[in-house]
Amino acid sequence: METKKEPKSKKIYPAMIAVMRDIESIAKGKTNQAQGFKFRGIDDVYNSIHNVMAKNGVFSIPQVLEERTEERKTQRGGNLIYRILKIKYTFYAEDGSNVESIVIGEGMDSGDKASNKAMSIADKYCLLQAFKIPTEDMAEPDAQTHPQSEPDKSAAIKILLSEFAKLKEPTPEMKAYIAGADKLTYAQIGIATKKIKKIISEVK
Repeated sequence: METKKEPKSKKIYPAMIAVMRDIESIAKGKTNQAQGFKFRGIDDVYNSIHNVMAKNGVFSIPQVLEERTEERKTQRGGNLIYRILKIKYTFYAEDGSNVESIVIGEGMDSGDKASNKAMSIADKYCLLQAFKIPTEDMAEPDAQTHPQSEPDKSAAIKILLSEFAKLKEPTPEMKAYIAGADKLTYAQIGIATKKIKKIISEVK
């Protein structure tokens, strides 16, 4: 009688989870000089994750699947190479089991570094996303308050004036109220419109 062998468990899954448990947050310590935003550099990511991946027996191999190159002009009229790479990263464990991640990397350079930049960007975001590496300065959504602007009053005022025009005998007080409609809030316009509609319905 032949005994069916149970498949060996793959080490890559617990190894990836172990990396996620061990890796610490990475702050956005670099500043984009042109646009002023903060970001995490590729060196920051490598320095933080290298020992953690080695400890847990995980490494990755890149494979460029697709490549597209465009030539653009700089503001001063020079040539700029714009390269877009579609790269597959395969994460391996010690037993050869693996998982794959496909990402897009984009890089621009006036010389021969466009591909290098594209690969660095792709590798960085692959690691950040695969291991869900948090940033130290990530704000809590519930802690953010966004000022709300008042809705556009022009359409509401048109409706108010349209209803006012239906009144056969508007009072002087109502006329004065309508004359200053542009100074009313959106809520006040809505209340006035309801009142006029009610008067019209009662007359009918």
